[in-house]
Amino acid sequence: MTGRNWILLLAALCIASALADLAYDKHGYFAFEHLPGFHGFYALAASVALGLVALAVRALLTRDANYYAPASTDAEEHPATDLERETADV
Repeated sequence: MTGRNWILLLAALCIASALADLAYDKHGYFAFEHLPGFHGFYALAASVALGLVALAVRALLTRDANYYAPASTDAEEHPATDLERETADV
């Protein structure tokens, strides 16, 4: 299956799910739970809210690239005498 076919299949499943939501009687506690598609929209809103919270938490937790090694010596040159290079006859 191509990518387009997967998208069409997903769209068909979403439409079938939305139509099936209209076919049965819901026993919700609150009046707004009886609205068609309420649970789908609620799930969408919760997903968006979760994404926004994740962005905010990321901004709080992100550290600089050299946070864990501020005195890193990776870029310094090592003395050639300590490299133990071997020469080979070519």
